[in-house]
Amino acid sequence: MGAHALTRRDARAALSPGERRRRRLWFVAHVVADLMLLVAFLMTVNLVYSQVRVNLDLAREANRTAELTNAWPAKDKVAAWNEANEYNERNVDITTTTFDGTYADSDAAYQDALNLDGTGVMAQLLIPSISVNVPVRHGVDLTTLAEAVGHVYGTDLPTGEPGTFSVIAGHSGSVRGMYFTRVPQLRKGDWIYVELLGKRMGYRIDKIETVLPEETEKLRALYNRNSDEARLTLYTCTPVGINTHRLLVSAVRVPDAPDPKTQVDPVWPSGVIIVGSIIAVLLLLAIIVPNVMRAYRLLRRNRRAKHRAGAAGSDKVTVVSAPLVPDPGSEANHDTDAEAPADVGDARREPPTSEPATRIGDH
Repeated sequence: MGAHALTRRDARAALSPGERRRRRLWFVAHVVADLMLLVAFLMTVNLVYSQVRVNLDLAREANRTAELTNAWPAKDKVAAWNEANEYNERNVDITTTTFDGTYADSDAAYQDALNLDGTGVMAQLLIPSISVNVPVRHGVDLTTLAEAVGHVYGTDLPTGEPGTFSVIAGHSGSVRGMYFTRVPQLRKGDWIYVELLGKRMGYRIDKIETVLPEETEKLRALYNRNSDEARLTLYTCTPVGINTHRLLVSAVRVPDAPDPKTQVDPVWPSGVIIVGSIIAVLLLLAIIVPNVMRAYRLLRRNRRAKHRAGAAGSDKVTVVSAPLVPDPGSEANHDTDAEAPADVGDARREPPTSEPATRIGDH
């Protein structure tokens, strides 16, 4: 009974080679899919981590520069301010500006003006409503825009004096940092702040326009040297990730600007990112862990089935008939034994006994 039950169980557990191959491929496919999902998730986490880290580093650099210049003696601040105003007075023909940073590196007077910490940082840019806090560097070359936002060479330094027109450019949709990625979220009436030599200047947005890259005349049209206004314009690519157009967000200086702390976005992006990352991790675990456990159980079942099939094959009994030794003294017994059929089952259950072997020396 036990042997027959074992055979039926083996028949149920043993799989055909094709079925085993199919299940093995299914297992491999699930493992590969889970690994691909894990790699994609890790790449996303790395991107988010990189952007958060860069944003924090930029904010620290901007705050450090502001604290450094705030500690300057008053006479040094006045000298730097006068130098910047003198540069702006010489910068009278903005119509020739290419807005691409050409000649910025070769203009020593430009590079020296407002070089506050010796690294090219001229000011701190704050846009509380979209959580922007970055240093403003000289020029808009590739290296500069890969590390921060840049002042467009040929426009006025952002001193906030009447008649000045300053343009600050930055990347949007960069994989390295946020920079101006959220600038398209700005609306008329939002505030932009520039911290320069211990002086904070507030600008209220009054014009937003989308133009083609070659339509630089739209940018020049904002310039008016004879105006009593001080104008600051943000310049970035749009739509984010497509970059077929340019977004101009222009603001005019307001002497009694509100405190930036009252304009802070109520939801800090980093907080949203942290919560989103936690949710993403939980979702990833909810997807991967059950699949891994299911694949592991399948692998164990396949191994057990293979082991049982092998064990069943090794338990099969092969009956080998041995020649019967005739007993010369018993002809009848010989005939009876010859006519009796061999009971294989009895042979398996009660193996025949034999006389003890005669040892040498018993004689």
